[in-house]
Amino acid sequence: MRWDGNSWQGVGGFVGSVLTMVKMNGDLYVAGSNIKVNGIDAGNIARGDGTAWSSLGEGTDKRVNALAVSGTDLYVGGFFDRAGGTAAENYMYHVSRRDGSTRNRLRTQSEIGVGTTVYSLAVHGTDLYVGGTFGSVSGVTVNGITQWDGTGWSPLGSGLNNTPFTMLVDGDVQIGGSLGGQAGQPLELAVNGLRAMRFEDNGDSIDISSVPDGAPTVIGGSPANFVASGVVGATIVGGGATEFNQVAAPNSVLADYGSVLGGLDNIAGGFAATAMGQSTRASGESATAMGFSTSASGDYSTAMGRKAKANHAGTFVWADSQNAVLGLYSPNSGNWGSAVVLGETAFLAGTTSGSGSHLRFTFGTDANYAANDAQMRIEPNGDVRADGAFIGGGADVAESFDVEGNHTDYEPGGVLAISTESDGHLVKSTESYSTLVAGVHATKPGVLLTDRGIEADLSGQVPLGGGGVIPHKFCLEGGPIQRGDLLVSSSKPGHAMKGHPNLIRVGTENLFPETE
Repeated sequence: MRWDGNSWQGVGGFVGSVLTMVKMNGDLYVAGSNIKVNGIDAGNIARGDGTAWSSLGEGTDKRVNALAVSGTDLYVGGFFDRAGGTAAENYMYHVSRRDGSTRNRLRTQSEIGVGTTVYSLAVHGTDLYVGGTFGSVSGVTVNGITQWDGTGWSPLGSGLNNTPFTMLVDGDVQIGGSLGGQAGQPLELAVNGLRAMRFEDNGDSIDISSVPDGAPTVIGGSPANFVASGVVGATIVGGGATEFNQVAAPNSVLADYGSVLGGLDNIAGGFAATAMGQSTRASGESATAMGFSTSASGDYSTAMGRKAKANHAGTFVWADSQNAVLGLYSPNSGNWGSAVVLGETAFLAGTTSGSGSHLRFTFGTDANYAANDAQMRIEPNGDVRADGAFIGGGADVAESFDVEGNHTDYEPGGVLAISTESDGHLVKSTESYSTLVAGVHATKPGVLLTDRGIEADLSGQVPLGGGGVIPHKFCLEGGPIQRGDLLVSSSKPGHAMKGHPNLIRVGTENLFPETE
């Protein structure tokens, strides 16, 4: 775009990402990446004479970051290893020079190559100043900025510790680039005179003593936030308070690579630990504490919610406690993998000494759930153990069985007999005083037993009542029925009747006969 003093005007004829431009002898040179002239690839650099755009021969094979003019010579710097169709020596040279005598060609000048990416160029008199990511040029240590006098390279003092992305030379050399402080000194950003962000390098990690890792520490948020001396790779994203409810509440990191992601009064005290929320403590290695007043002291543990405590290695605890600090059951004898605490109810999964792995539900009132607190647990083999009674929604205990015919033909309260046709099957009783009677079709089982496992489909079976209150279907075939009368099967299918003691026989048929 061009500003003519009153408005912006488009400059047509080419497309691409323009990163730099200069004027030389009345012509405008633009460069960057993916520049095309009249639909033809211009090799990342093009020239406009006011009426039309043209390419400079083959241009460069990669991005151009900077242009500079000295008389009739054009200097080109960037990230490329070919210019004007010629390969530079030593892998890549990032400064090329266009000889003014060759108007539309770009030729490399290998003697002024710097060997790595160039971001800025400037000319003062006959000297060329180059800025980039290089540390040395032709054996001369220059640290990111250097001067070419036509015959050799010279350093500018001790150089820079940051990359100069733009440069102006008017007697003094002025640069602009990425933010950074002097070598060995922290960099701070302030808002209204108060520190809002601090970047520092506290040296090598204590855990990697032989190889400096250079991991910087970042401290954001309240000026009261801090990282312990000697800690590297730490991050405090923000939050913290100089004073909260009349008490200092900073966020802090006490070990290498720890992080506090926000909130206040949080401490990441373990190696590579993470804390966030309010008053959380992550003191285990690679531990995570999130929420309110949570504590993750076990290595690789996680505590979330309110007042959860993950005290053992690899445990996960989530809690919503309102009043008590809740953690894991039996901390000295268990190695729990996870727990969820709701109020004063804990759901735990893991192992305890002598009992193997299991899922435990614990109900208690103290911090760590004493062994005498009420419990229920599920064993790996499916056994369920509980300290209290089971109170279900049904009225009886039943066992599920296959039946002859369609199960929909059977009704609750019906008298069921052992099938003589199929082992393990039941049928409706059809004989008076039958010795094959197995029981009654349960109406509303509170407990349903089966030997098929919890995933089995029992929809085609019927429940045979084994105890509890079980309504019966009956008829008057044996006479009126009074309280205390003995009931037996009748000839009416599935119905009971009053039985007479002298007619009752003891059944000997097995539901599952032994196979000889």
